[in-house]
Amino acid sequence: MAHRLTTREIEQFAEALLNARAGADAAVTDDILDALDRISEGTYGRCELCREWLPRERLLAAPWARRCLGCERKAAGAGRTPGAAT
Repeated sequence: MAHRLTTREIEQFAEALLNARAGADAAVTDDILDALDRISEGTYGRCELCREWLPRERLLAAPWARRCLGCERKAAGAGRTPGAAT
């Protein structure tokens, strides 16, 4: 089931986008714009790796989230150098 954004959530997106642009945080701006694209495509709220629905709490904390926490941890772990301290 696709997640529909409430008016408040759309306002949070807009606020985050404005803050990112004001702070020149290009990465966050890109993440927000990508999330808006996912909304229009109907894929917003699904993990891009496992395809499970993201918990609403995750979307409220980071509306531009692409992955569930489990896949996010796996992706972060895959980027580590073997033998590096954790």
